[in-house]
This record gives sequence, C-alpha cells and structure tokens, in this order.
Amino acid sequence: MSAQTDDGDGTTCGALSCTNDADVIIDHPKYGKRIVCNGCTGGYPVIRHV
Repeated sequence: MSAQTDDGDGTTCGALSCTNDADVIIDHPKYGKRIVCNGCTGGYPVIRHV
C-alpha cells in the first residue's frame, strides 16, 4: 500500500492541537463554519459531514 493511499480525504480537525481526521463542519457562534472531528464538536450544531 502506498503512503499516499488512505481512507480519508486528508482533512484534519481544525481544533487547536487536535490531529484526528475531520468528520463534520460545525457552526461556531464566534468563528463561523469550522471543520472538526466528532470529538471536538463542543455541542455546536453540525452543518454537514465531510
């Protein structure tokens, strides 16, 4: 298997110091749309899955 082959699209969580794969886009009241993993949603509304 090649190092460039993986299951995801290569997008990582946008939360500070989190390196997990991104799962969803949330609607953050202060920062707008953010791409994060399921563990970093912080209870904010999920707009869509990535």
